[in-house]
Amino acid sequence: MKTKYMLIFLVIGFSNLSAQTEWKEIDLGNTDGYKMVKFFNVNEGIIMGTNNVYLTSDRGKTWTEVNVTMGATLTDMHFVDENIGYISGGSVIAGNLFKTTDGGQTWSEIDFSANTGWLEVWFIDNIWFINENKGFASISSNKPMYVTYDGGLTWTSLSNYQYSSDIEFIDENNGWVLTNETGMNAAYTTNGGATWTPKSIGDPESGFADIFFLDSQNGWVCGGSGRVFKTTDGGATWNQQETYTSEGLSRIRFKNTSEGYAVGGNGKILYTINGGDSWYSLNLGITDWLTDVCFSGDFDMWIVGESGICLNRPQVEEICLVTVDPTYNKNMIIWEKRQTSDIVSYNVNKLISGNYYSIGTVAYDDMSTFIDYTSNPGVTAERYSLSAVDAEGVTSFNGPYHQTINLGISLGVPATNITLNWIDYEDEKGAFQPSWYYIYRGANMSDMVLHDSVTAVYTSYNDLNVFSPYYYRILVSKDAVCVASDNSKGTFELGSSLSNTDQNEAESITEYNPYDIKLYPNPMIESSQLDYSSYPQKVDNVIITDISGKLVRHYPKPEKILTIERGELPAGKYIVSLLGEKAYQIQLIIN
Repeated sequence: MKTKYMLIFLVIGFSNLSAQTEWKEIDLGNTDGYKMVKFFNVNEGIIMGTNNVYLTSDRGKTWTEVNVTMGATLTDMHFVDENIGYISGGSVIAGNLFKTTDGGQTWSEIDFSANTGWLEVWFIDNIWFINENKGFASISSNKPMYVTYDGGLTWTSLSNYQYSSDIEFIDENNGWVLTNETGMNAAYTTNGGATWTPKSIGDPESGFADIFFLDSQNGWVCGGSGRVFKTTDGGATWNQQETYTSEGLSRIRFKNTSEGYAVGGNGKILYTINGGDSWYSLNLGITDWLTDVCFSGDFDMWIVGESGICLNRPQVEEICLVTVDPTYNKNMIIWEKRQTSDIVSYNVNKLISGNYYSIGTVAYDDMSTFIDYTSNPGVTAERYSLSAVDAEGVTSFNGPYHQTINLGISLGVPATNITLNWIDYEDEKGAFQPSWYYIYRGANMSDMVLHDSVTAVYTSYNDLNVFSPYYYRILVSKDAVCVASDNSKGTFELGSSLSNTDQNEAESITEYNPYDIKLYPNPMIESSQLDYSSYPQKVDNVIITDISGKLVRHYPKPEKILTIERGELPAGKYIVSLLGEKAYQIQLIIN
């Protein structure tokens, strides 16, 4: 009697995931207290501590300590570009000012004879050109503000104006200071600091710690008792925003008009995604006084604190679902797009021989789905991750992977027991935890009905006393569907994931070859030529894997007509994959 193999489908669903992120603590290898953090781009950044600064050039993976001063306590830092920067400091006998012209690698002190310590240094930088000469500084103990026009070599007192707790310039002419003058708590200038106009924000006797302007119209201030005020008209009017915290806030920053963060005492982190109309508290289980927050590029974010804490949040994009497209019997990846202007495109990445390779690019405005024509769902489980690309070409870190289910061949023949075996769907975050598997059965694929169910602790099922062939499918219920979107065509919803069938033959070029890609001779004896001259997509890499997925050949930036030498490759079946903006697969046989 011949063994009868059943054609089996496995369907799985899981809870909807948005593009969430996780924070991690970075160890800089010291116990310094950190006061400020700034990134010039996604890779290069600087953290200011009590006496030293710490530099990174590899996106925060490693940090180098640079000594600035032995006698002064550093208080503030400002860079006018990626090379020229200033740091203020002070001690019980003098104020200090330091300058770098090489991005913080070396520092030289600029002599200043004031007998008090600096609190704030601000060198104005215009969005169109850099000005390293003109700057403002405030002195502690209610001393006047000072201005310099020669990079700090000489200073002139603004005698009618007293100490400010923060200085912020929007451009070369328009700036703001926070002050403790009687009857006012802020002042602004429209002529580069020549004159200042008092301004009260909220209660004029209540001080603020930080002021930040995203552009000429949108600005925020934060301070004691969790107070946050916002302006949308350049500071003419200010409205208080409810934060639901009494913790003092030391710094507030916005990435755009929607996404912003504020940090302060007792580990308080507030965030908003609607410009501050609603603020939410992020509890990371820390109690440090947090001093600064900054964005690096479109995807990464940093927070530092007085007790030496440094937190990093890489923004990652997450896959919502991986399934099998029934039209091509190939894996399909689905994700839900964030509403953002930061992302230009997405890279779909696939694990091949221990490394992730980009197998396709999807524009942000296109439907957030991708079919992997190089996949073999009947042969092996495949693992995918997602990354995003911004307008500058910067790529985010890979998001958590999702791995398809690989269904083993059912065992048994009619009039016996049929054993179904499957492997759980995997997502790296472990967010999907199914409770039940529902077994569907039918004489054909179009009329399957619920047959039985098992708890999710099992990954196999015995169908007893089967007298005729059946199709099988297993369903896992979920709370919400995944919604893929296209900015012009609406949405596409999918609430389940389809596994492979028990057909194990790899796809041949003759089964799906709309581009007339040639691989000849095939089967190969000593060598073959791959000709993809008619393929319209850009190809960055050609790789060859064996049927287990092991990488055996890699051709970076290949020619349109590529000669593939057999070399030491043993006889067998191989997969030739063209990787680039899209991906394509061809089967190669070696005799």
